[in-house]
Amino acid sequence: MRIKHLALLLIVALSLSACGTLEVSKKELTKQVSAKVTEKQLKPTSMKCASGLKGKVGSKATCKFTANGLNYTAHIKATKVKGKVVSFDLNVPLPAIAPPKTLESQVNTVIGSQVASGIDKVSCPDSLAGVVGKSVDCDITATDGKKYTVVVSVTKADLYSMSFDINEK
Repeated sequence: MRIKHLALLLIVALSLSACGTLEVSKKELTKQVSAKVTEKQLKPTSMKCASGLKGKVGSKATCKFTANGLNYTAHIKATKVKGKVVSFDLNVPLPAIAPPKTLESQVNTVIGSQVASGIDKVSCPDSLAGVVGKSVDCDITATDGKKYTVVVSVTKADLYSMSFDINEK
């Protein structure tokens, strides 16, 4: 069975904001989302929620996080509010995104031993969505000054990881 996304139900206490409305604070939402995705084997190294979550059914929030070297977006929607407790769904849809830094590290690791003089620099200008067949060009500068371009192509992707083929262009 292929996992298409991560969906969770969270319940947290609301607090009264400065303007008198109930909401899950940005800090608390970040904490709760981080804890829940960690339970599902996505251990965030960074997590940032754009806002808190208003204590109203249907309210939405978004958090962006990095786990396993990949970038994710979590979509949160309030499903129930009872007193000072809100229940909400957390959905982390595919695809995950491999940022340039992750791609550069992978290219350096895979291609490094194949460049006789060694690699001075790898530059991947764009992120790569975890969709089989998607690709991005990365430039390599060897320590002897020679320049190469490789194509990094997604061969496999799921919620937790992404596999690549790296071939000289």
